[in-house]
Amino acid sequence: MARPSKYTPELQKKFDELVATLYTEDEKKALDNFWRYGILEQVAIYLDVMVSTIYDWCDPESERYHEQFSETLKQYQLITKSLLHLNTPRITEISPALAIFLRKTKLGELEISKTILEQKLEANFKLETKSKIELETMKTIKDARSYGLPEEKIVELELLLEQAQKAKQINENRN
Repeated sequence: MARPSKYTPELQKKFDELVATLYTEDEKKALDNFWRYGILEQVAIYLDVMVSTIYDWCDPESERYHEQFSETLKQYQLITKSLLHLNTPRITEISPALAIFLRKTKLGELEISKTILEQKLEANFKLETKSKIELETMKTIKDARSYGLPEEKIVELELLLEQAQKAKQINENRN
């Protein structure tokens, strides 16, 4: 026989009240609130439940799903992320490494090295350049046809443009 659920209207009210009082314009209190309830494990202790239970109550696929609890958790996550963002300068004063860690784990920020970023930008530039060249080539060939240039001359033009593209590509690869 299954144990009765710890989810009750009183527990829901307790969670709602906690979330309602988390966000405040008072910077010191906002930082205190973040330290006290900024991670889900702290909320689990406050509510006297396991973190896995909280996830079950928020999972629509679970038999234990409670829509109101799930909505309150979404508010909680939004508020704690906002509190972290608001308090990052103060947290950085305490520990820059902690601030970086929290922003990565809580806000999902990723650290991209300068080299990787430069490689991505260069790849995007090459794709854009190639697309522009192809577009210009098609426009030139279309113009040649519309002016009534004989088909054998258009074929020659296509070959010349293709060779010019290859030469340009080889030149870019050397640099």
